[in-house]
Amino acid sequence: MKKPEKKVKLFLSFSVLFFMSLLSAEPYVLQNILNEATIKELSEKGEIKHTLEKGETELTLMPATDFVKSKIVFQGGKDEEEPSYASEALYFIKKSELAEKSGKEISDISIDEVSVILRSISKMKGMQYWSNSRQKWDTLYKESYLIADPDSKEAIPDKTEGSADNLQLYCFQHEHAFGDSKYVLNYSQTENEVSVRFQNIESLKYKIFRAVKKGNMNINVIVTDCGDSFLVYMAIQAKIARFSILEQRMEKSLSSRLDAIYKWFKEQF
Repeated sequence: MKKPEKKVKLFLSFSVLFFMSLLSAEPYVLQNILNEATIKELSEKGEIKHTLEKGETELTLMPATDFVKSKIVFQGGKDEEEPSYASEALYFIKKSELAEKSGKEISDISIDEVSVILRSISKMKGMQYWSNSRQKWDTLYKESYLIADPDSKEAIPDKTEGSADNLQLYCFQHEHAFGDSKYVLNYSQTENEVSVRFQNIESLKYKIFRAVKKGNMNINVIVTDCGDSFLVYMAIQAKIARFSILEQRMEKSLSSRLDAIYKWFKEQF
């Protein structure tokens, strides 16, 4: 009698695991991960932005999923200097809009395609951003490509095969504000969410000044599948050298980055 009992228990265990996997693969429902006021504003504007003022201690626009919460936290606290600049943005876009512009079927617009886009670092070359100081469109990245390791400057092909989960890459970019710069890219991916964090692995210079020390700027991009739409959450946190004119210039430069990345993201479809 013991052998059949073991088989039944084993079957039940596999059934539960299979059922749980189906649940985890289901897209999110907006009402379960955003409050009513945020949903209303997103439906009217398509985007919400929030730059943290001095004294604010939390990012407030993050979708309430375990994945998002595990990938980004406010970097301030009692044991470390708080970022001198922190800004976040939440965007909402219908898959039907992406399908119409790309000529693809809605069923083809998936989190896997989003994952490929976020790993297509070479396609960030030529990305446009709105210059607040000059009041015109300008090129954010005049060069952008993956490199094999932090010491390299030679381009290697984008790594877009398979899942991005637990993937770590490095890239070189020539930025409008910082010139030559290198980043480590840390990716995570589930059935309905994908994220990447850009972190500088060298000091970032603004003209003749060392504006940001190594590891002191983080850009997070997290995309959540909500069935017929995507939520795109982004945040920049940076510890900028305490020099008033430099801080003002840097903040203007960083404030336009989130919109530039989102505009680039949509165009890749």
